[in-house]
Amino acid sequence: AVETERGRCDSGGEGDGGGGGDGGGTGGTPTTTEALISLHGVASKGRMAGARVTAHPVRSDGSVDLSTVLASTESDASGAYQLRFEGTRDQPHVIRVAAKDDGSTTHLDEVAGTARPLPAGFVMRALYRPRQSGEGAATASLTPFSEIAVSAAEHASGGVAAANAAQATAAVTQLLGFDPAQTTPRTVATATSADEQTLAILLTAVSG
Repeated sequence: AVETERGRCDSGGEGDGGGGGDGGGTGGTPTTTEALISLHGVASKGRMAGARVTAHPVRSDGSVDLSTVLASTESDASGAYQLRFEGTRDQPHVIRVAAKDDGSTTHLDEVAGTARPLPAGFVMRALYRPRQSGEGAATASLTPFSEIAVSAAEHASGGVAAANAAQATAAVTQLLGFDPAQTTPRTVATATSADEQTLAILLTAVSG
């Protein structure tokens, strides 16, 4: 565990925070909601290469703040990305992957087995909510099915508020049988679990 000004690193990704007291007693350490996040994942429709991946906060009115870019990177040849940014514990953030304007972003057509260009303006998103303060690592996959959850939250009353984000994620998880943002996109041949196999089949259906 590493202690920083933002809080204590807690290896458990599902907790509400690391060390420090509740700030209510004499000498207690004030709690913090700041989170230093190392996020990785894969962007796939099939796998998107050379796409811009960004992290964004959500405004108090539930709208996604695209003008604030917490971190930015480019997906590699297999669609993988890594981001490191400061966020807020228990608050929804939106991870966004977009095809570049110069036409260089491609995606793998799972049926034909070839890379195809994606049009400028193509976007997919995923919801991510830090479950701890301090440093932590997490995963968020970006697929057409993670986009469904973002869109559902966005169109709910109050927008992408924490409750709407949680409800949208739960609804998509119930529909598919797994959380698409927490399932790694793989091919049918390389899938290592039933959820990955199902996601691979679904992505093959939409990859053309």
